[in-house]
This record gives sequence, C-alpha cells and structure tokens, in this order.
Amino acid sequence: MGAENSSKQILRIHRSKKQAKESYDRISKFYDLFAGIFEKK
Repeated sequence: MGAENSSKQILRIHRSKKQAKESYDRISKFYDLFAGIFEKK
C-alpha cells in the first residue's frame, strides 16, 4: 500500500445484515478453498 492509496476515501456500503450474510456465505466457499491451499496445520 503506497502513498497513492492513502489519499483514496473509503466509502461505506449500505446493506442489510441479511445481504451482508448472503454475500459472505457466497465468497466464504472460495476463501476456504484458497486458504486451505496456503495454510499449513
């Protein structure tokens, strides 16, 4: 993260808890897949 990123503004996302959960549930499958490849137990 360089200096160019420090001037960008982070915008709030307005969504319901249900929408957030649905979004998380959708991407969590892929996260688990990729995390499993790189994590060592």
